[in-house]
Amino acid sequence: MNHASVLRLDVAKELAAKYMILGNVEVAFVGGSVARGIADGHSDVDFGALWKAPPTDDERRQAIEAMSNLDTRFVRLFPLDPEENCWQDDFFIGQNRAGERASGLLVEVSHHTSDFLESVIRDVTEKFDPDPLKQNLLTGVTDSLAMIGENRIAEYRDRIRVYPDDLALAVINRSAQVDFYSNWKKFLRRGENLFLIHRQFCEIEEKLLRVCLALSRQYFSTFKWVFQGPDRLTVAPKDFLPRLRSVFSSQPEVGAEVLRNLVHETYDLIEDQFPEAKVDWWRSVFDHERSFWEEPPFPIRNSGP
Repeated sequence: MNHASVLRLDVAKELAAKYMILGNVEVAFVGGSVARGIADGHSDVDFGALWKAPPTDDERRQAIEAMSNLDTRFVRLFPLDPEENCWQDDFFIGQNRAGERASGLLVEVSHHTSDFLESVIRDVTEKFDPDPLKQNLLTGVTDSLAMIGENRIAEYRDRIRVYPDDLALAVINRSAQVDFYSNWKKFLRRGENLFLIHRQFCEIEEKLLRVCLALSRQYFSTFKWVFQGPDRLTVAPKDFLPRLRSVFSSQPEVGAEVLRNLVHETYDLIEDQFPEAKVDWWRSVFDHERSFWEEPPFPIRNSGP
């Protein structure tokens, strides 16, 4: 664990002690780059808490306000997000320069109920729900360092340790189809519109990353550290990440060819593991290119009477 991670872990330990006093928190953990020991100067503290019952604003605020070196001007308690079934708290510890606005170390706390996590585990591992938000929550648990409820965290990890084949196929079916690949040529002809070209390339790369995570039996997590965590991608085209990176440092024609090869190589990997997948259809959609007409096409003749 590097120095930046150790400093942030100390903050997480202090916060966990505050929640332990409340008594309604069953599990608390630190996740993200701090838990993996690779944090840097940009990193915040990703802290998670699982409650027996929905937390009150008073409970959430009580733990935060007990923290040392708290910058009280920038404490934010957000209401329940119905999509993620999560309460979020943001606050800052210390200041980089006296009086400067929100210049300390950012701490982000995500609150869920234990019942909600149980439902997410069932959705993902039994119903094979490919929803990335649910998978990201499971990744947060598997990669975490437990502050409260270490035995409970170990139980959760054991239940989600095996990534189901049916889940992998569900993720692949959701992400493998790449539409309108040849549009990059249109964007290039229209004044070298690199904004749209790179946006299209980004969308394709994200699909490939999601598919290769599924092929590697890895739950989805954000892409913030994707180039620092290649060990997660055990099934992927050769030199996958360096080739992805090269797309944006190359001329559009070169980058497009790199992506074209990566897509077809990824389809080969899908065929190896899931011969029942619709790979032939995905290839046909990917390779389809609308005609480029400099002159109007010939009129269509009516073959009827």
